[in-house]
Amino acid sequence: MITTEAHIRPFLRLGQQLRQPDTVRQRFGEAIRAQHQRNPWFTPECCEQAIREVALLLDGNAIRTRLEKHPNLPHPTPQTIVLLPAGDMPLQAFPDLLDILLAGHRLQCHQAPDDNLLLPIIVQMLAETEPTWAERIRFTDKITDVDAFIADVEPAQLDTFDQYFNGKPHLLRIRKGKTLILTGKEDDNTLRQIAHDICTYFGRGPKAIRKLVVPQGYDFQSLFQQLQEASLPLTTHNRFLNHLEYQKAIHLMGRRPYLDAGAFLFRESDSDFPPVAVVHYAYYTNEPPVQATPTEDTLTFLEHLV
Repeated sequence: MITTEAHIRPFLRLGQQLRQPDTVRQRFGEAIRAQHQRNPWFTPECCEQAIREVALLLDGNAIRTRLEKHPNLPHPTPQTIVLLPAGDMPLQAFPDLLDILLAGHRLQCHQAPDDNLLLPIIVQMLAETEPTWAERIRFTDKITDVDAFIADVEPAQLDTFDQYFNGKPHLLRIRKGKTLILTGKEDDNTLRQIAHDICTYFGRGPKAIRKLVVPQGYDFQSLFQQLQEASLPLTTHNRFLNHLEYQKAIHLMGRRPYLDAGAFLFRESDSDFPPVAVVHYAYYTNEPPVQATPTEDTLTFLEHLV
């Protein structure tokens, strides 16, 4: 593998720093408070959770295992990649930033306005460990001299972005959460984790479960019991509660049937894009359906750039 230990060592050091609570408080404390004031969805708890998840990505075994699947990286000819993250959750751009740098490329990051205070601190910490990385990363509102694009888009924007990036290699990912297929045999521990994943980042980020596919006649009560505890932090968040009350109102006025899970409404629908405070579900009969093939990931895209 071309990737050397020296190539990944700065990321391992960064991960070690991010796993130290005192360092996180000193480096991020003020930015976390300011980010929450700017974007109420990004609570201090959400920001701290995002930092912990970044630290997990920077584990040595995780990085090496990831790169072993891509023997042609780092790329022999560095290219400039523009990243347009959605900003639905704190530090949403970091996994792509990591992949772009590990692949040997340069990055132009057009940060989402609601998520633009934490990532520059991480980049600064990385540059302090290895100054040359600062030359590969640029935060900008002006896109210039680019070779490829990576963007998170709404379903309705897909054609527009595809035309805009025409002629350039690009990876477009539809902004949606996860769909999970259940068998009805899940134990309490599994249901507890599912409930947690439904609630994570208020159900707004790509890691949140937004839709369930369940067997005909599925009993939701055990899952709803787990949701009661997992959703407690959401029930004191004014913006989330406003969305919940709004959804209840339009469902009642429109006489749309739903299941009341407390902090979420569960509605039967084929759509993969429920609004905030709503989880969609669909039934299957006989055998569980096969999960769809996942979208091409960032490192695979970067490995095949020409």
